Amino acid sequence: MTGRRHLVYWSLLLGVSWLGSVCCQDDCIGQDQCSCQYSDGRGVYLNSLGHTDGTPAFMDIKGDDGSLYSYNPCYPFSEGGCAQVAACQTNTIEQSSDIGDQQTAQFGAGDSGLEVGYTAGRGLLTTTTVQLECDIHACTPIMTAQGGGASGLRSYTLTLKTVCACPGACNEAGPLKPCTGGGGGGGGISGGVVFLIIFSCLLLIYIIGGVSFMKFVRRAEGKELLPNYGFWSNLPGYIKSGTLFVISPCRKKSASYNSI
Repeated sequence: MTGRRHLVYWSLLLGVSWLGSVCCQDDCIGQDQCSCQYSDGRGVYLNSLGHTDGTPAFMDIKGDDGSLYSYNPCYPFSEGGCAQVAACQTNTIEQSSDIGDQQTAQFGAGDSGLEVGYTAGRGLLTTTTVQLECDIHACTPIMTAQGGGASGLRSYTLTLKTVCACPGACNEAGPLKPCTGGGGGGGGISGGVVFLIIFSCLLLIYIIGGVSFMKFVRRAEGKELLPNYGFWSNLPGYIKSGTLFVISPCRKKSASYNSI
């Protein structure tokens, strides 16, 4: 029986882990240097954002470090000392450097969401990360440049806000639906929404995993199937007691004023 319980326990653990990975994480797999696709078929296409005439779509954007940054999704461009690149930096003494080659584009999930990364050079590589910010109102894409990181590290960060960063909103030719808006609003997915999504995933995992454990391992029935039932059933009382404790000093002060 002990062996069977262990088997059930590990099966539940693996099942919950799989559920969490499906619910809370989904990589956008790169199709080429212009696009990636999620497991549900929705894609992110940057094709329509880039210039095809050898010039950058986003030119000389001033970064927080004082340098100027140019970027062109999908198609290489040339500017100053940069030839056939995806991204170029011009420093404060007007020296241009290749900071990203088009053929090195890699889509992936970063701390702030979907990103596309580029590298340049050999040996000590230069890396540039373009953070893709989804905004359904950003019909005209906007790029900002955070610039270089710590001193001595050849690592740069750009942010591109556009409707085409939203999964399923664009194809190779551009937005699939008429785009209303200018250079973006407060759109994108806010931190609060991300928190709610993560919280909902964790709550679902807690309930499914807990109920399964209580039923198959503890052999519980009825209301006891709810994990930590005693705590949850007493929670309203705890909240009421806490509220009364907090407001009781105010009520005492009010009573003393009335007596005066």
